[in-house]
Amino acid sequence: MRTLVIFFSLSISLSISHGKIFSQNQFQLSGKFDNLKDGKLIIKLMIEGYSTDTITIKNHAFKYRGSIAHPSIAKLYLNPFETDYDAAELIIVPGQTSIKLQKDRLKYFQLQNGTKIQKQLVDLTTKKKPFLLETELLEKQLEKDTGAYLPRDSILLQLTLLRKEISNLDSVFIVENPRSPISAFLIAQNLKFERFTLGNVDNYYRQFPSSIQKSVFGKEIFEKLQIADKISKGKPAPSFIANDLHGKEIRLESLRGKYVLLDFWASWCFPCRRLSPSIRKYYNSAAQKNFEIISISCDDNVTEWKNAIIKDQTTGWINVRDKKNSLFNKYMVSGIPVLILIDPKGEIIDRFERGEKGYQTAPILTLFPLLENLLKLNIE
Repeated sequence: MRTLVIFFSLSISLSISHGKIFSQNQFQLSGKFDNLKDGKLIIKLMIEGYSTDTITIKNHAFKYRGSIAHPSIAKLYLNPFETDYDAAELIIVPGQTSIKLQKDRLKYFQLQNGTKIQKQLVDLTTKKKPFLLETELLEKQLEKDTGAYLPRDSILLQLTLLRKEISNLDSVFIVENPRSPISAFLIAQNLKFERFTLGNVDNYYRQFPSSIQKSVFGKEIFEKLQIADKISKGKPAPSFIANDLHGKEIRLESLRGKYVLLDFWASWCFPCRRLSPSIRKYYNSAAQKNFEIISISCDDNVTEWKNAIIKDQTTGWINVRDKKNSLFNKYMVSGIPVLILIDPKGEIIDRFERGEKGYQTAPILTLFPLLENLLKLNIE
């Protein structure tokens, strides 16, 4: 199962010291493995993006030193192909931190010595552990699934419920610790998966002290709030130019005077493709109306993209492929399907998503009666 994630990559610098920790901004991370004597550990330190480095494990132990201006998140992996499910994730603050790890379960490390903030993150991860483990199993099952719709639907529903439990635990922590750097990290993380409403996020952001607002998490939240404001209801839809399936240049502005539905999808997204028959029915019924659809795919594979369009019989409207995810980023789409309806003046009517209401959006199925009413259709 593929997951869309938005990264903000900026230039970074990490200051490494091999002596004592001399300044208030320096940190030391040390650890021990019970079941790994020698090897390499990859560390990704989030400062303004991710700085990646390698740590040597010798005689079951390792030590790493560096400098940070603000609280940061570090992720530890044993190989570059491991996912975040496999990584140890801890918050880095000035001072000394000591952890104990198992090579087959880095994520659930033991904190031997650290600050109160670090203990809070470990405690929160422990509370989420049963939901995280079940989520991991279901996602692996989903990857092996043959593509039958019913089993996938059942798995996806279970995943939605599990993720809701996880985000609920995050929400409780944030409410109880509104000025914690962990809260800023959790909000930034959950925003990627559209699990918090923007009104709440804006309130939380205003409560953060200046140091957290200036941290990488605070900057990411602020940036997303700014983008989200530009794509909220009643705002002009961000303009774009893209090439369609046949190489023809498409300009959003050229469709002024029509209702336009932006359909964010991918060939590998079964929930997206299950919507195609319904969307096609409304499109065909509105053939003589002022209505157009632009399906925007994030497919990497051109052949799979084209084959899905043909198989789903969606060649009647405009299809574009967002090669660099620029349109997905512009419209803050990190999970699909997402549908955005634009009025004839070029203003956003609403955003429709599956599952939880992340950006104060409407459930997808409410789109169709709205279309029927706006376009004066008679759909049986």
